[in-house]
Amino acid sequence: MAGLKYSKQRASIKDYLMHTTSHPTADTVYLHIKEEFPNISLGTVYRNLNLLADIGEALRIPTPDGGDRFDGRCEPHYHVVCTNCGNVFDLEMDDSYIQKINEDANKYFDGIIESHTTLFYGLCGECAKKLNENKYPGSTFVGTSNVFLAKKYGITPVGTMAHEWIMCVGQGNHKHNPAYSNWYALDWWVKEYGILNGTALTDAITTDCFLRDFQLTYATLFSGVRHDSGDPFEWGEKMIRHYESLGIDPKTKTLLFSDSLDFERADKIASYFAGRVKIAFGIGTYISNDTDVPALNIVMKTTKCNGMDVAKISDTPGKGMCKNPEYVEYLQRCISWRMENDR
Repeated sequence: MAGLKYSKQRASIKDYLMHTTSHPTADTVYLHIKEEFPNISLGTVYRNLNLLADIGEALRIPTPDGGDRFDGRCEPHYHVVCTNCGNVFDLEMDDSYIQKINEDANKYFDGIIESHTTLFYGLCGECAKKLNENKYPGSTFVGTSNVFLAKKYGITPVGTMAHEWIMCVGQGNHKHNPAYSNWYALDWWVKEYGILNGTALTDAITTDCFLRDFQLTYATLFSGVRHDSGDPFEWGEKMIRHYESLGIDPKTKTLLFSDSLDFERADKIASYFAGRVKIAFGIGTYISNDTDVPALNIVMKTTKCNGMDVAKISDTPGKGMCKNPEYVEYLQRCISWRMENDR
């Protein structure tokens, strides 16, 4: 705009826009400029902002709430509006990409495309972080069962006893009846750790068989139990009833869930048992597998110990593991006999 008269107020407004990344509204600009020009009116600020936009010395950014934002950075670039806090952010993209959009648009327009404007909508980093915190209130990251990652990142290593412990201690000795695997494993665990026993695993040879051995002594000494197969809600109810039958307040114990969890599923379980028992979660696959490739449903389990077959018989059909089907049949017969005769 040739012959535009110099204005000290307009120059101050432009300087303010050049040195802020907040993409202010006219009201915000007015409050700032008023410190330097106490008598300036809001209308004057509006007129100068629009004038700067018209002559290409500022960008006018329309927003969903109807209030324009202004940017002193005039080279082609995009903006993102946070739909939560309403703030506007610069989106840094390669200039060649912006130019390519103009070129592609020209292919579909009977005329000449010279420029374009694009406004993106989403959540800024701060709002996204707060949203996740509010979505799962009270959640705390305790540690990792991956010892290498714990060492590498200075995280507390945590975990429970493995299925292999119960399988090998109970089934890796030919003198033992394998239907009593849990008793042998719990007994040796307590001898090693005394009263600091952590969490007991329930489903190495079915939870019902586990509960035959998880009586008052062990139920008192262990801080809780871990779910790794079967319906988590039915299992949780069963554990609460078991603690109550032993005269133990379930609120003093922890139910740790670790079977095929993601955050949404864990949240449903936590809400269901809230106020009735302590809750913890071990989430592996759906934290470590954060790509678009579907996760593989695989596990590694011991199949022999001391030269003897060992097996896991899960609460979920198909989740057991053993290379010798005859041994699995034998183990199932032992468990069935015990459940029917050993009261």
